[in-house]
Amino acid sequence: MPDKYPVKRGVIHDAATWRPALFEDDRGQLVETWRADDEVLAKAGFRPAMSYVSWTLPGFTRGFHVHPGPEGSYRFAPGEPRGKLFEQVAGQRDCFLFLDGTYRLALFDARVSSPSFGVLQQFFAGEHNRLAVVVPSGVWHAYKNVGEKRAFVLNFPDALYRGEGRRAGVDELREGNVLPFFDFAWEIVAD
Repeated sequence: MPDKYPVKRGVIHDAATWRPALFEDDRGQLVETWRADDEVLAKAGFRPAMSYVSWTLPGFTRGFHVHPGPEGSYRFAPGEPRGKLFEQVAGQRDCFLFLDGTYRLALFDARVSSPSFGVLQQFFAGEHNRLAVVVPSGVWHAYKNVGEKRAFVLNFPDALYRGEGRRAGVDELREGNVLPFFDFAWEIVAD
């Protein structure tokens, strides 16, 4: 096994990004956070199952984590790095909306059958670059508040957290130790 798994920069297959519609007048601003007729979402075949908002303090990171599917519905790829790459996934997709603050978002495609396998894609998003991002199942992702104030992120995942009635397991793998396996370091990766 190499010391680090090779990473390419590029665009993640099946990830979708767009700038939400912004309307502004003398009272302030309004941003459409969800429309069932949105062309980008229709093309991605994405419909939310729920939504939530989270606030992150400056300097803090949420992730790296991945949604491969409920246990038994995904399969790790053989070889190294063991337990980090996927042969099969059937999990939730996230749809993050960055409207506030300043965030850095990183996506890493760990799906060995994906045309963008091994690709790292990054975005800076927030109040100065309002962005919505659909993260495919099997793609490791994290975002960090790189601004100077507490900021919020909206998420519209396409699966219910812990399933109907919150009775299922959590569709998420968290790996504080994912980074040592790949040839990028979160703190120094730059566009």
